[in-house]
Amino acid sequence: MDELLKRYFWIVNLAALALCAYLTAATVNNFVAAAIDPDAGTKVRVAAGPATKHTDADKKPGEWRSNPFCKDCTPPTPVAAASAPPPPPSATEPEEEDAGAPPAGSCPERAALVRFARDMLVYEARQKLAGDEEEGGGDRGEPPSLPGVERSGLDVKLVNTVAASAPEWSLATFEEGGELKVYRGRSDELIKGEARLEEILRKHVFLVREGRCEYVALSGEPVKKRRGKKTDKKA
Repeated sequence: MDELLKRYFWIVNLAALALCAYLTAATVNNFVAAAIDPDAGTKVRVAAGPATKHTDADKKPGEWRSNPFCKDCTPPTPVAAASAPPPPPSATEPEEEDAGAPPAGSCPERAALVRFARDMLVYEARQKLAGDEEEGGGDRGEPPSLPGVERSGLDVKLVNTVAASAPEWSLATFEEGGELKVYRGRSDELIKGEARLEEILRKHVFLVREGRCEYVALSGEPVKKRRGKKTDKKA
């Protein structure tokens, strides 16, 4: 038996060589085919049976495709598109006469009050130069004005002011019923129990009374000094 195997063992070697040659040829053939036409394998698969791929764009509105995993499931109810909320009502524009006026119960900003007080001083100086009491003095123009600010009708007389850079250190002296009283800026004390001091400037004081911004100008009249009783000299 051994002699027989040794004699015909070349057949086994020949079969192994043939198998290796076949596998090598098949591998080389695949590489060459892929190099010549890279889509060759894809074309074969498509020809064999292309798989149809559906996207959401292919679906028609309201179309429901059955669920292969749940045949008894009911299609979902389409949700109606949410209506856009109505636009907010447009805010009414303030009237021209109220444009620039401060909120009720307050005065304009300090810078506006400073400009207004300065313009008032210039106007009063021009009035004095032109002579208010003389007839035929000509048109001397309208006095300056500031929206939301008017002359106060409070029964007091402003006799002196001390304007400091810090409003709380400013002082204003008023004559009330023949008596002098000093008020400090930004304090809670009310003038005659009616008006709150808002700003103390040189020759002008701004206050809030009954929800309105008012101003009191410095009076040019000298303050009457009180005198003590004189004792009669004995002859």
